[in-house]
Amino acid sequence: MLMPVTSDARNQFQTPIMAVTQLDGSFVVQHVPPGEYFIAALAAGYLSPFDAVSAPTSSAKDQKADEKLLREFVPTIRENSNAQSSMDIEIHRGAVLAGRVLYSDGAPASQLLVSLQNTEADHSAKESPKDSEDPQNYGAALRAFVLLQPSSTDDQGHFRIAGIAPGKYRLAIPQSFEPSGVGEQLATILGQKNAAKGVLTVYSGDTLHKKDAKIYNLNGGDIVDDITITLPLSGLHTVSGIASAKDGTPLNVGRIELTDTSDPSISFHSMVRSTGDFTLVGIPEGSYTLKISNGRLLAPNLAQQIFDESQLPYLDQMGSAVRAFADTTQALIVQSADIQNLTITLADTKVPEPPKPQPEGEPNP
Repeated sequence: MLMPVTSDARNQFQTPIMAVTQLDGSFVVQHVPPGEYFIAALAAGYLSPFDAVSAPTSSAKDQKADEKLLREFVPTIRENSNAQSSMDIEIHRGAVLAGRVLYSDGAPASQLLVSLQNTEADHSAKESPKDSEDPQNYGAALRAFVLLQPSSTDDQGHFRIAGIAPGKYRLAIPQSFEPSGVGEQLATILGQKNAAKGVLTVYSGDTLHKKDAKIYNLNGGDIVDDITITLPLSGLHTVSGIASAKDGTPLNVGRIELTDTSDPSISFHSMVRSTGDFTLVGIPEGSYTLKISNGRLLAPNLAQQIFDESQLPYLDQMGSAVRAFADTTQALIVQSADIQNLTITLADTKVPEPPKPQPEGEPNP
């Protein structure tokens, strides 16, 4: 793979020029325009110099930093219009993590993403909390895109992640609680049910908490192929109830969120139905903070049209609220049983006034 190097940060990381090796490993890349290129070979299970850097970013400032880092690890070659260049590339096998993902009843967990997380990213997240997600490794991203390496479990729950650079890693299997199938999605849209959403991640070591995950300290060529990660089918609960005003009037719009007090990454959210009730599913035992925000009482015909959380910030612009309610939080402990008939009472607050229309020709503030 030849990746053009350009001094124009806006055009950095242009479309690469690709070639495929022959059986003896030889390769020829023809019709290469003059210029400077990063050069690397990609093969399933092998490392590439791109493994040393994170995926490129979009800002011009960061792209300059990306280019500097790439130059430190990735070899370059300069092509002239009337010259032929030759370069040998040596690649080395990376480490391997492999095993199975099962449900607690022994059934295979198929078609679930198995994510490899470098624990060094934890330190970066502490230094930059606004960017707390694990950065995408550039080499892994290229292999997944170019070599089409699978990143999810097969029909028997097996997974294999190859070509891992030396370092310390944990495995993570996120399970998303979203409407599945056309029927459920259609029922949600029609207001017949409300979609409870959330992601419950199980880490290596069969834990729900990142800090307790089993860590694999890998060197080049290491193979760990006896991993078993078990996803719980029991111990997960449902929290349901009703949100109402102090006078007993149920809300017909609002957002409800349940967040683990010791681990904010464990969070579930949903919307209050048009009848004031709510349901959250897949909740593990623990201590939580329950919050209801954007509580409103709308005309019934309008409330039935609000079925997605993305609409909530625009309620006040519509000027359709009959009553508004202050955000409310309370502590909640989920133990060995489902929680039903939970009542959350919200205090009335002033109904926000809709923004005044702007005179023609003037931009909105």
